[in-house]
Formats: sequence, C-alpha cells, structure tokens
Amino acid sequence: MWTKYVMIVAIGAVLAVAGCDREAQSPPGGASGGRPVVVATIWPVASLVQQIVGEAADVRCLVPPGITPHGFEPTGRDAEAMRRCVALVCVGMNFDGWADGSLRRFAGKDTPSLHLAELAGGDHDDHDEHAQADDHTEHAEHAEHDDHDDHDHTGPNPHVWVDPVLMHEAVIKLGEQLSKLIPDAAEDIYQNTQHLADELAAVDAAYRKELEPFKGRNIVTYHNAFDRMAERYGLHVAVTLTPIDAPGAMTPKRMEQAIEAIDKYKLRVLFAEPQFPEDAASAVRAETGVQVMTLDPIGDANDPQRDTYQKLMRYNLDMLIKGLSIQ
Repeated sequence: MWTKYVMIVAIGAVLAVAGCDREAQSPPGGASGGRPVVVATIWPVASLVQQIVGEAADVRCLVPPGITPHGFEPTGRDAEAMRRCVALVCVGMNFDGWADGSLRRFAGKDTPSLHLAELAGGDHDDHDEHAQADDHTEHAEHAEHDDHDDHDHTGPNPHVWVDPVLMHEAVIKLGEQLSKLIPDAAEDIYQNTQHLADELAAVDAAYRKELEPFKGRNIVTYHNAFDRMAERYGLHVAVTLTPIDAPGAMTPKRMEQAIEAIDKYKLRVLFAEPQFPEDAASAVRAETGVQVMTLDPIGDANDPQRDTYQKLMRYNLDMLIKGLSIQ
C-alpha cells in the first residue's frame, strides 16, 4: 500500500512544490496562462489543495517554511494573491482566523473561505465521543489533567489536518467545492480528489497498523498539535510543554509537570516541533536526560521528506515509531 503511495507522491511532490513554493510561485491570477489562483494558509493544506486541482490552478501557500502560523501576518504579495484568488482554503476553528480577516479586507465578501475543519466535521467534539468520557476520567487521575486545563480550550482542538481520517472526509467535500469554482476542470478535479482520498485512506491504514503495538503508551509533545492524532490511534499525550494559547512559552508549572510525567511513565523521548525555539525542549532534556525528537505539524515544501501531506504524515509516523521503540 505504501509502495503505491510513494510512487504517486513523487509525482505529486513535483506539482506541489512547483505550485506552492512561495518564492517560485508565479504572480497570482494568470501569469501561468491565466490559471485561477487558490490560496491556502499552511503547507499541509496547500499540498492537499494542489493535489486536488493539479494543473488547473496555481496554489499560493501563505505561511512560509519554519514559521508558526500562530499570529502570522500576510505580506503585500499575499494580499495580492488573496485579492485575485477564487478561494481561500484554511484550517478554520480560529486556528488561522487572521486569514479570513485578510481575505475580507483584500478580496471583499464574494470570495469564499473554505474551512477544512468544517468540511471534515471536526469543528465539534463528536470525532472522539467514543472515548471522550473515559479519557477525561483517566486524565483526572493523572498529573497531566491540570496541564490540559491550562490550554485555555474554548472549543475543540483546531489541529484537524494531523488526523488523516478527518482529512479524508474534508478533501472529498473540498474537491466538490473547488470543482464548482473551477468548472472547466471539474472532471479532472473529481478524479484527483478520488485518488487523493484513496491515498489518505492508505495513510490511515499505515498509522493503525504500525501504531497498534504501542496503544496506550504515553508521549510528551511540544504543544497540543498532535492530541487528535494521538487519540485517534490509541496514544496518550501525558503533558505538553507549552499551552495552546501561548505556544513557545513554558512556565515553571509546565516544566514541573513535564518532569513529573517523564519520571512517572519512565519516558525517554519528548517530541519537539521545528517551528518553535528549542529552549523549552532543551530545558527539559537538561533536567531529565530524555532524547529530543521532532514531530512536524506543518511540513516544508523544500524538504523532500516532508514536501507533501502524505510524506509529512509518514515522517511523523516514522518519528513516533522510533521514539516509542526507544521508550
């Protein structure tokens, strides 16, 4: 299954990098033969969009590699892309709410904003209702329960794209919407969408199979980007180093909780993220001796290991398996 995935992704990566790299991107609105422009906020979203539209549209990714989307401010070039685009595709759930505001400011009310969370049905809590009650009861008995209270949750976790099951649902509906916006390519978009849905099903199957031996294991992550993924595949995030409302800022309480969780569960690895400074992870490593590995929620169009959504998910799966095997 993954053999098929790798062969197809190699082709998709070329299209995605050509269409979504911020520096290589042709000017919005028609330098590439008058093709429509679709704007996406972050790289995983842009990769999915590019695979859906193929050569029917140019895809502009707003947030560059290595930059956190939290609080991102679009550039003048981004504003021009939004002014001329046929649609904005974003995560939603206020994860990238700045993009909706910018779209209204630069493009007006007629340009649609398509939210993956809404398309996937992940903008409410029923994605995990099968385990929510038991999970919360269990967390109440753990030191990490207090940690999650500090996340300032005002709604469900917005990191829906890290869950391939939700993305499988989202891309089908996204393809339907984009085919209406680019009707001349509707048939190609339909075929691309079906193929991508099959690829995401393969990603999900790989996660289920390869993480099965590690069900019930605890992990420490940088912030709550991987909570949905962990819950989907039977892992537990014992503690996060920084809160959702201020990623990058580890408080003394967080430091204490991380050390306690690492000691309690005999953990030997914590997972940092490349979009944030290394200070928090380095501080915990100095106190506990854990190994620091990387989980990447965003990816990088310029890194052949993470330059498509599928490759990014495979990269994170490999990192999880390596880290859990050490533990």
